[in-house]
Amino acid sequence: MQFLPRIDAEPATLVVDFETKKPIVTFWHEHTLPADAPVAITFAAAGKILTATHVGTWWTDPAKYSIEGYDDALAAMRRVHETREWLLGVIKGWRRVMGSHRFARDSVSTSSLHVASAIMACKIQLVAFDRRTFVFGKDAAPIAALIHEASQGASAAGPAIVQRKTIETFGRDLCIDWMLAALTCRDRLAGFVRACIAQIEKRDGDRVLRLSSQMPKTLRREFTRKW
Repeated sequence: MQFLPRIDAEPATLVVDFETKKPIVTFWHEHTLPADAPVAITFAAAGKILTATHVGTWWTDPAKYSIEGYDDALAAMRRVHETREWLLGVIKGWRRVMGSHRFARDSVSTSSLHVASAIMACKIQLVAFDRRTFVFGKDAAPIAALIHEASQGASAAGPAIVQRKTIETFGRDLCIDWMLAALTCRDRLAGFVRACIAQIEKRDGDRVLRLSSQMPKTLRREFTRKW
């Protein structure tokens, strides 16, 4: 929703628990939206302000909280992220998909994880996965076309026209543009994480020790022993 990451400071922190080896990522971003952000303009026109805290509260319990005018968009973003994780399980062989439409002439196929995630997030069933290609039935065709238009941005249909076409075709806005934006944003955030130098954290009650993962192992063991 355009809460800008603090790229001039530290956009992300990666901490790995010494005992469990579990990584915890924290992203650092502005608390308020830029004044020229479309969402900020919408709220300003209504005499309101949207902060990152509001979005975070919604994200923890969307059934309990509401952000007027943006519940569907936020739900679509959450759904497409969850779908992406499910499809990663298919790619890595954790889940198997068996279908009879694998070679159907009217099937819709894509090798793009983004496109497949958006199609499935619109509640279209994945019928097969073959040679790193996701295959959907013919009912995915109109959604795939809208995804293509939305991915072209202002140079093609533009979000407003894609939204109108989605409503005309399906009777509601599927928030395809929001899904694609969320996936693109995730890729950017993943880049921040890859650039992080992980910190190894050891805790003992209120005592906390953090060591850089780049510290030589012998020195790290010495620090840990003395701590």
